[in-house]
Amino acid sequence: MLLSYSADPTKTNEDGLTSLLIVTQASFKNDGMMQLLLEGIKNSPLIYQNLELNTEDRNGDTALHHALANGDWEMAKLLMKNGADPDTFNKVGATPLHVISRNDICTKLEEFFRLVDANYEVKVRVNARDANGNSPLHFAISRDHRPTIELLLSRKADPNVANAAGSTPLHLICDESRDENLARFYLKICEKNHKSVHMNKKDSQGRTPLQLAVKNLQPELCQLLMDYIPDKNLDNFSFPSEYRDIRPVFEATRLEAAANLLWILEILASRKCEPTLDNAMAMLGFLNDHGLFYQGHQRAIEELRQLPEDDSFVVRAQKTELIPGQSLWDLLRLRPGQQQQVIKYSYYSRIARTWELGNLPRLQQRACFAHMHELMLRDFCSKWAAKSHAAMFDHKLIVDDDFSNENLYDICTAREKITR
Repeated sequence: MLLSYSADPTKTNEDGLTSLLIVTQASFKNDGMMQLLLEGIKNSPLIYQNLELNTEDRNGDTALHHALANGDWEMAKLLMKNGADPDTFNKVGATPLHVISRNDICTKLEEFFRLVDANYEVKVRVNARDANGNSPLHFAISRDHRPTIELLLSRKADPNVANAAGSTPLHLICDESRDENLARFYLKICEKNHKSVHMNKKDSQGRTPLQLAVKNLQPELCQLLMDYIPDKNLDNFSFPSEYRDIRPVFEATRLEAAANLLWILEILASRKCEPTLDNAMAMLGFLNDHGLFYQGHQRAIEELRQLPEDDSFVVRAQKTELIPGQSLWDLLRLRPGQQQQVIKYSYYSRIARTWELGNLPRLQQRACFAHMHELMLRDFCSKWAAKSHAAMFDHKLIVDDDFSNENLYDICTAREKITR
C-alpha cells in the first residue's frame, strides 16, 4: 500500500539500511515480504528504474550477503533473479561465495553457480580473497565442508592460493591438528581435476605443510604427504623447533603425543630425514614439559608386578589385549629396551586413542601409562643421551637398566648447560 502511494524503498534509515536490507535481516526472515516488496517496486517503473539491489550497509554487506549469511536461500534466489550482484564484496572483502563456503550449504552453492551461469554475463571470482587473503576454498577447508571443496575445485578454484599468512588450503589442513582423511580427500579431488598441489610451498613463517604436520604430531598425515613428495624435495627438510602444546594433559594424551612423535621420526627416517642433536633436544624438551619423564609411579609399578596371579588386577590385565597376542600384563613385565621386539609406536598411539585402560582404578591406570612411557621412550632417550655424552667426552656412554629416561634426559641437558 505504501508503495502505491509513492513511498520510496531506496531511502535509508539512520543505520544506513534500505527497506530491502531490513527485510533480509535475520529477525525479518520472510521470503513473502521480499516477494511483495519486489513486486510492488516493479509496479512503479520510476522506482524500479532507480532501485539499487546492491546498496550496502555500514559493513559493506548487501541484501544478498545478509540473505546468504542467514541461510535464507529462497530470499537469495529472489535477489539474484532480480539482478543482485553475486560477486560484490563487503568491507572485509567477503563475497557472497565466501559466505556460502563458510556456511556449508553445498546444495545451495550448486544452485548459486547455476543461477550465475544462467543470469549473469560476468562469472563470479572463485579465487577472490577477503581482507585476510582467504579464498572461499580456505573457508571450506577450515570447516571441512567436503562437497563444497569438491565443487569449488571443479569450478577452477586454485589449490595453491595463499592467504595473508602465506597459508594455502593444504597448510590449513596440516595446521589444524586434523587426521589425514581430509588431506587424502583434498589431494584426490585435486588429482581428479588435474590440479597440481605445491607440496613444499612455505607460509610466511617459512613452514611447509609437512613441517606443520610434524609440529602437530600427525604421523599418518606425514606419511600421506611424503607419498606425494619426491626424495629430492626432502633433502633439506628441517624439523620444527617446537611442537603442538597438548592440553589438557591426561595420561592417554601424553602417551599418544609421545608415540606419534616417535612414529613420525620412524616415517621420516625411512626417507633419510634424520634430526640433528639440537632438533632432538627440542623434542626431549617437549616430552619433559608434558611429564613424560616423571618417575613418581615406579614403586606402584613394582608393586603391581609382585601381585599374585589370582589378584583381580592381574586377571584383568591378562585379559586386556592391547595388541594381537600381547596383554597389558605382558607389557608390564617388560623392561626398558625390550619393547620394540613386541610393540610398535603406532600401537602405543592406538592404545591411547582407544582408551583401553580407562576402566582401571586411577592409581593403577597412572602406573601403567608411566610404564608405557618408560618402555616406549627408552631407545630414543638412550640414542640422544649417547650422542650428547659423545659431544662432551671421549669415552662411550654405557646405558644399563639402572638408568631411567629421566637420567638420560639429564645427560642430554647437561650438554646444553656446558655449551651455553
